[in-house]
Amino acid sequence: MKSVFHRWGEGIGQPPPEGGRLVRIDVRRLTAVAYERTAAAVERSDAGLLTFYGRFGIGVPAEDSSPALAVDLANQHRYLRQGTGPCTGCAAPMTGGSGTGGTGTTGGGGRR
Repeated sequence: MKSVFHRWGEGIGQPPPEGGRLVRIDVRRLTAVAYERTAAAVERSDAGLLTFYGRFGIGVPAEDSSPALAVDLANQHRYLRQGTGPCTGCAAPMTGGSGTGGTGTTGGGGRR
């Protein structure tokens, strides 16, 4: 995309696409990645895979094209790390979370 804007700015390329075409979110892919990473974080933190599966199902959701599920998964992941805030039906961190969002053993689902 950078080169498209650069060429256009130099007057040798076509104009860049309209804003609506610049950003296209693949919601199914976003949800699949969010599911996989959050499930792994739940497993690492011993927060209860059964609770996670009860809320989000077993396996990557294939039919949902709404970003709501990806947002819910992100909230679950945040809840594992921090242990604070609302997260109805979420798998709870075993230690109550670190409160800082750290990546230590206290919150369990931190970044790698």
